[in-house]
Amino acid sequence: MDRSLAAPVGAVAVVLGLIFGPTLHSVPEGHVAVYWRGGAMTSAVAPPGFHLKMPLITSVGIVQTSLQTDVITEIPCGTHGGTVVEFARVEVVNRLRLSHVYPTIKAYVRPGPLPSPSLPVPTHAPPTTLSDPPPR
Repeated sequence: MDRSLAAPVGAVAVVLGLIFGPTLHSVPEGHVAVYWRGGAMTSAVAPPGFHLKMPLITSVGIVQTSLQTDVITEIPCGTHGGTVVEFARVEVVNRLRLSHVYPTIKAYVRPGPLPSPSLPVPTHAPPTTLSDPPPR
C-alpha cells in the first residue's frame, strides 16, 4: 500500500470501527437482552449468545433470568397493636421467567435504556423504615 494512503485509510478504519464496533454485543448465560430503539422499548428479547444491534439507534440492557438470591437486612415491621419487630435478615430467592421479561421490564423500569450491562432499576421508591410505631 502506498504510504500516502496509509493515514487516510487508517483514519477511515478507526471511524468505521467506532461507528460499527458497538453493533455486536454478547449476552451471558443465565441472562437475556432487552432493547430500546430511539428511547422506546421494543418487544425483542434475545437469548444468551452474540447478537447484532443498530449502532447509535439501539441500546441494550442485560437482565438476569437465572436463579438469584437477594438479601434484605434490618427490616422493621409494625403490627396493628403498635409493636415494632425488626427482622435482621430476609433472603428472597427468585427467577424471572423468559415469558415475563418484557412485561416486567416494561412495567417497572424507567423509559430509556438500562445502563449496560445491568439489572433493571425499579421505578418505585425503596421501602421506608418505621421510625415511630404506627398510629392506633
